[in-house]
Amino acid sequence: MTDESVTFRTLSDSALKAEIEIKTTPDKVYAAWTKPELLPKWFGPRVGGSLQIDHFDCLVGGRYDITMVFADGDRVQFVGKYQELVPPKRIVFTWQWTDGATLSNETLVTVDLAPSEVGTHLTLIHERFASAKARDDHHEGWEPLLSRLASILTP
Repeated sequence: MTDESVTFRTLSDSALKAEIEIKTTPDKVYAAWTKPELLPKWFGPRVGGSLQIDHFDCLVGGRYDITMVFADGDRVQFVGKYQELVPPKRIVFTWQWTDGATLSNETLVTVDLAPSEVGTHLTLIHERFASAKARDDHHEGWEPLLSRLASILTP
């Protein structure tokens, strides 16, 4: 486990910002976000379960279709489209939950990566939430994912 922690800031009722230092290069962090074979290693349910990648076309204009499968069998699907890809500096994509209780409007995620003394400074901005509650729910989701990302990438 790493000693890095995710810091969050509320930007508005419809946006949040998360930051974390990761002890590896921006190239490796970028790959963890953009390679379908690496994504399931950190992006998925907190305990047990898996990540099912139904479609993953990581290029500008490309789409993804991913389902989180929880240990109890529950499933939630999210889809989106890549808006901007600047290796190894920036990833911008839309995000929309497609299932019943988690159904949402389309939001926007921007991930910026910058070299730092530690390795990489990751800044994530997730915006266009329909409500402060939706924003807060995503804060609860991003924290363990970004912590797990830092953990698996730390030598």
